[in-house]
Formats: sequence, C-alpha cells, structure tokens
Amino acid sequence: MNQKGFVNIISIVVVVAIVAVGGYFAFVKYGSEKSYGTYAECIEKTNLPCKHYYVGDFGQEWQPSLSRSKEECESVNRPVGSTCVLPPGNFRENRWINSVDLARAQRETEPEPQIVNSWSTPTTTDQSKNWKTVVNYIGQLKYPSNYIYHDTSDGLEFSGSFLPNSGSVGYYAIEIPKLEFSNTNLKQAYIVFSATDKINGEKECQQYDYQKPTTMTKQLKTSNITFYMDEHAGVAAGTVSYGNVYRIFYKGVCYELNTWIFYSEISPDYGNTNLPRFDAQKLHTDLISILSTFKFIN
Repeated sequence: MNQKGFVNIISIVVVVAIVAVGGYFAFVKYGSEKSYGTYAECIEKTNLPCKHYYVGDFGQEWQPSLSRSKEECESVNRPVGSTCVLPPGNFRENRWINSVDLARAQRETEPEPQIVNSWSTPTTTDQSKNWKTVVNYIGQLKYPSNYIYHDTSDGLEFSGSFLPNSGSVGYYAIEIPKLEFSNTNLKQAYIVFSATDKINGEKECQQYDYQKPTTMTKQLKTSNITFYMDEHAGVAAGTVSYGNVYRIFYKGVCYELNTWIFYSEISPDYGNTNLPRFDAQKLHTDLISILSTFKFIN
C-alpha cells in the first residue's frame, strides 16, 4: 500500500471516530432524556425545570429543559408573545422555560373541583338562592350580587368569545370583582356567554380557532346535557391568560360558555417578585359555581 492510500484510510478512520463520538454525546444529551406525563412528575424525578411538548394531535409530555440561559431559551421556537422565565422551585440547576409552559404547569397542579349541580337546572343551594338572575335568549344564569354584569366586551381584557358571528343571538359576561383578589397578581377574571345561529350543525359547533384550528373532543356530561370542552392559554407582554371553553349545539343554536383568567407574570424582569400569587383553586371554584346555574329556557 502506498503512503497516499494509507493516509486516506487514516483520514476515514478519524472521521468515523469523530462522528461516533459526536453521536454518542448527542445521544447522552438528547436521546437519554426520559419523558413524563405531567410537570409534577418530571420535576420530581429529575429535580430540573421541565418543558412541555405535544405528541401527535392530542397527547403531551414533559422533559427537562435544556436551556441554561435566557438567551438559549429565547433562541428556541416558543409561542408568540411568550417570555422565558426561571420557574419557582429549589432545583439542582437553573433551567429556563417559556412562560406559557409555566402557566400550563401551574394549571396542572390545580385540583379540578367537582361539579355537583346540573347545568340544565338552576342550583337551589343557600349560597345561590339570593343571587341575581339573568334571563335572555342565551338562557338563564345566576351570579352573586356583587359580581359585575357586562352586556358588551367594554372593560374586558378580551371579548372572550371564539364563535364566528358571535352575538348573533346574544352576548354577555359576568366579571369577578378585583377586590376579591386584591393585592395579588390577578388582573381580571370573568365568564363569557355567547351564542350564534350562524353555525351549520353540531360538528361545526365543535370547531374553534384560537392560536390554531381545533376540534373539541373532550366532553363534560351533566345529567342530560353533554358539553364539548377544551382548554385555552396565551401570553402577551407579561400577561398570561387561560381558561376553558364549553359548547353545545341546541335547537339550531351553538352556545359557548368561556372562562377567562388573566394574571401578571411574576418575574424580576417586571419588578414584581414580592407580589403574592392569587388563589387559583378558589377562583376556579367561583367560576364553576356560576356556570353550574346555567340552564336553557325553552
């Protein structure tokens, strides 16, 4: 074998070795990351801040974040309007995640209150018998007398309805007074009730478009009514929003009941690290207690 051929063989061996070593470290860094079903499980098993990933159309998983700096986090694809934050907790390493993932993680830890009253009949508990009552084309609803009634979206963070041609049958909102969560990072919370007769059938009523087109597949059953439901979340300029949207197609009309919660991100970037977090469980229970009084009037 001449010297040139020998050099070529050595070069090939070196290249293969570099690729193999690089592949090994890439596997160690990325391929060995285990996935977890919830944020709580991920941080418990790894003691690291975790990031959310979608799997297929409906699945989800959590893996430890690989971003060791804010700049590294911001260089990765993330939801429009989100920021990168250090999540609260005593972790073995600082890792950055986007604020939408943090909001999703916080929602996972909120226990889901049991709905004990049917939405098809108003509640008769002592708590609600002295509440105010709204009766219009959208249906009948009761709410505490100190809550705020809106017949338009004026004064609300967002109109709150995903229905096309919303308001063709009716629209109103019930807002929880800010005084009930004063001196916390809660900005606003309310429920929007809207309906339209401009939708062609139940299948179209199941579809909505918020950040991406979505077909509702989850269901909430209460006595003789089945609602389609889904979750929504977003972030913009340091404000995080989330809630649930519920729909039902009834007598040619698509009805939507939509909860909205807006709160400020707590971060050194916003100078509000001493601001207490609102009680998310109590707020969710308050919203559900109003929704549980809803019924159709015909």
